Amino acid sequence: MTLVPTRWWASLFMPSCLLLLALAIGIAWCLWAWRRGRTARQARLPVAWTIGGVLLLYLTSTPAVARWAALTLERQHPPVAVERLPAADAIVVLGGAMHAMRRPDGSLCFFSRGASDRFEAGLAAFQAGRAPIIVFGGGETDVDGAPTEGEWNRQRRRRES
Repeated sequence: MTLVPTRWWASLFMPSCLLLLALAIGIAWCLWAWRRGRTARQARLPVAWTIGGVLLLYLTSTPAVARWAALTLERQHPPVAVERLPAADAIVVLGGAMHAMRRPDGSLCFFSRGASDRFEAGLAAFQAGRAPIIVFGGGETDVDGAPTEGEWNRQRRRRES
């Protein structure tokens, strides 16, 4: 699943963008009231709008809310036990979960940044005999001399099988 909008204008409807817009409206509204000589008590609605925008933007930016949103989506699609998976012609493990970096000593280090169980789940299904072939996807990393993610996972499978 990608979180990148497919149209340039789609990002305008993301919650953070809408909250920033609400915050800008609140600040402009407060400035307008201030220029008209209103006190903070007289401009309660613009001040409340601005404070509400700041609080909502902060709350929706916290890891707790992000975790809650992810869990509500993940609960809709619980993992399936390997024994219950149907037989298939091949298992395809999608790429995009591994990243590489070069250590100060010059060696390569691969690490996971999300979707970290792709490899393990695909390998478990393959070892359970759900398909005769396992294919690993994944392109190049930003590190010169590093193997592609698919090649790295293929080598990893050989070590773990």
